Amino acid sequence: MTKPLASLLTLLLLSGLSCGAKAQTEQVLISNIDIIESGQASGASITQSQRAQAFTTGGNTLGYTLTSVEVDYSRTTSRAQNRLKVTIQSESKNNMGVPSGTPLGTLSTPTIPNSGRHVLEHEASGAGIQLAANTTYYVVWPATGFRNDMSVTRVTSNDEAAGGADGWSIADGSRFGGSWRNDARDSMRIRINGTINILTGSVTVSASSLAMTELGAVKGERSYTIVLDSDPTADVTITVANGDNTAVEVDTDTGTDGNQNTLIFTKGGDGSNSGMGNGN
Repeated sequence: MTKPLASLLTLLLLSGLSCGAKAQTEQVLISNIDIIESGQASGASITQSQRAQAFTTGGNTLGYTLTSVEVDYSRTTSRAQNRLKVTIQSESKNNMGVPSGTPLGTLSTPTIPNSGRHVLEHEASGAGIQLAANTTYYVVWPATGFRNDMSVTRVTSNDEAAGGADGWSIADGSRFGGSWRNDARDSMRIRINGTINILTGSVTVSASSLAMTELGAVKGERSYTIVLDSDPTADVTITVANGDNTAVEVDTDTGTDGNQNTLIFTKGGDGSNSGMGNGN
């Protein structure tokens, strides 16, 4: 009896697919800065108390690249220039609903005016900060330590501005203080800019199908080669998942004890790799 090996194997592209994951033109991913409310805008002080505003990404499989965050400050002072270090953090795994405490990236601090209300843009360095799909992250402001120097403008509306990326949202309410208490009434006014990652390259497998004869106690072997169709700009990991462990074993590295299921393409490599499927 023959079994089509290719139908039992699934290639999963993991983080680092920079050979094929390309960012689109920068756009507004989500914003509530432009929401108009009646009355005078109030500010949430970041003088003695840290603040955090949660946002959740959309469902794009390849994720997103955050390039900057614009913040509406109701009060500014140049004294905070060297103390205001805005970060992007993931959600804590041990305490859901609060920041993890570990920055994914620290944003730049623009020149801070000495007074007044201003929208300031904090930029990510390099190629930006990578964000996964359908994941909650936080914009985090540290306590600057000077009395009455910096405040982020609040918004009581739960609405978001039109034109953002599909599936994105800003949390209703925010967090503050050392224990991240919940401020359920107000969100911080922010605009998150970035790009939607898209797949421009692809992976080629040496054979569309590999047939094996079922030999009982005797194992048959078939090999395959996987090639990236474009040079990787960062390390790329491909996992070969076996859909039927009773029929096929996958080993992507026969030189290592045990069955390996990943292929790693390194930046500057030749873009090809091979593995073997063993059929029982």
